[in-house]
Amino acid sequence: MRNVCAVCNEPIFLRTCPLCLTDKIESWLEREKLSLAKDFRTEVRQFLDKVKRYNTLRCDRCRIETETAVCPMCFNQRIFAWLTKKDKALAADFVRAFKTDLQDTKELYA
Repeated sequence: MRNVCAVCNEPIFLRTCPLCLTDKIESWLEREKLSLAKDFRTEVRQFLDKVKRYNTLRCDRCRIETETAVCPMCFNQRIFAWLTKKDKALAADFVRAFKTDLQDTKELYA
């Protein structure tokens, strides 16, 4: 399957690969709370290992085709849940920082 989220099984309209999503969030996290960066990388790796399937996604940002297709909404929800366990104030900052990404995704699925 191509461009279908491995988590929610919905079509992915904002095609951004997990690597590009990770880079964007990791850059933000390093500015906000560097001490969580290593844990973040571990969390993302474990999450992506669980959802890796034989569905593909061609990223609109980096143009790479990957076998791990996760929509930005599911990816961000997972990171938000993880951040909530680590630092609730930082999780609230995450929602503010990535509100546009989350909102754009919700509108496409509405």
